[in-house]
Order: sequence, then structure tokens, then C-alpha cells
Amino acid sequence: MTKRGELSYRERLLALDLLPLTCDREVRDLVYFFKSLFSYIDVNIDNYVSFVSHGRTRLNHTSRYILQ
Repeated sequence: MTKRGELSYRERLLALDLLPLTCDREVRDLVYFFKSLFSYIDVNIDNYVSFVSHGRTRLNHTSRYILQ
């Protein structure tokens, strides 16, 4: 419940055109993963994730990388 004249968290986000903190963190995690995967930053991603090489996915796409 907010006091009279104060905006709720959701209303402030909408007014400022911002994402909630949880979404913002997920986006930043995905950007970091992408940059690590394609060597935009110097991190050996193989130390943190392993990839499946069989080529089967739920969408039936052939992809070079499938997160396991």
C-alpha cells in the first residue's frame, strides 16, 4: 500500500520506462553469456558450462552450441 501521492514500484517503472530489477539482471546475465561465448570478453566459458554436441534440440534446429 502506498501513501497518498506516492507512486507504487510498478507505476514508477512504467513512468521511467524501466524493467524490474529481476528482469534487468537476467538481461545483463544473458549479455554477459553472449559476450563470453563469442569472445568479446576474455573468459574461458568452458570452465563454467558444457555444451551438447548431438545436435538435437526441442525446436529441431541444428545449432553449434546447446547449453547442457
